[in-house]
Amino acid sequence: MNEKVIDFKSRERLFEKVESYIESIELFLEEQDKAVPLLLKAFKYADQELKHEIILLLGSWAKQEVAWPLYEILADTKENKDIRNSASIELSVIFPFLKEPQPLLDRLLEDLKSPDAELRIYAAFALG
Repeated sequence: MNEKVIDFKSRERLFEKVESYIESIELFLEEQDKAVPLLLKAFKYADQELKHEIILLLGSWAKQEVAWPLYEILADTKENKDIRNSASIELSVIFPFLKEPQPLLDRLLEDLKSPDAELRIYAAFALG
């Protein structure tokens, strides 16, 4: 297995910064260029509750940069069903605000034909 290891103190600092963004939308918006990549990095190591909070924060931002990461969460069969569902809902919320929705729209429409029933459901939710 080739997983990157983050030492405990590093991970602790990462989660502290994520919590500061969750607690202060102003800070998140002020530092959005570095906040979004940091949130996506933290997502990989977060517990279920923090994952939900990260997804909600990313969805509230409603920018193109978070659309594909939300889709990847939605499509990840190894991810918890509730987390995948949350990602699909947030994706449906941000869809109208995307500048270039067509590639993602095409992918979601393709997912409606998937043999994976759960993926079809999440794609349908994301499409609204």
